[in-house]
Amino acid sequence: MLGSILALCEVKPGSYCSLSPMQYLHPVKHFLILTCFCLCDFASQVDYYISQSDADNHAVREAACACIAELGSKINQDVVRPFVTSLLEGLLDCFKDDSWPVRDAACIACGKFVNCFPVESR
Repeated sequence: MLGSILALCEVKPGSYCSLSPMQYLHPVKHFLILTCFCLCDFASQVDYYISQSDADNHAVREAACACIAELGSKINQDVVRPFVTSLLEGLLDCFKDDSWPVRDAACIACGKFVNCFPVESR
């Protein structure tokens, strides 16, 4: 299915989408173009969230945990599945944080992740 979406959007796998704002407004293709944009850039989003779980600012680390939890619970599981191990590693690192709100956010995020990906989380 990903291949069909990328073909429809005229994007090669592994490349970044460069869509003009007018394409976002097209009523028929809106969902597919938005999906294409998100899927093309998903790996870099995951990398960014993981990098921010180690940021200097504790509020940023806390937000990164919340964002990772959102990825696990709200994005199609087939899209997230290849990244589960690295996302969980980022969350588990936050359990060692000096800031209790970061540890709390990591705990909540891990719970959501394990609930969504029980087999991959073992």
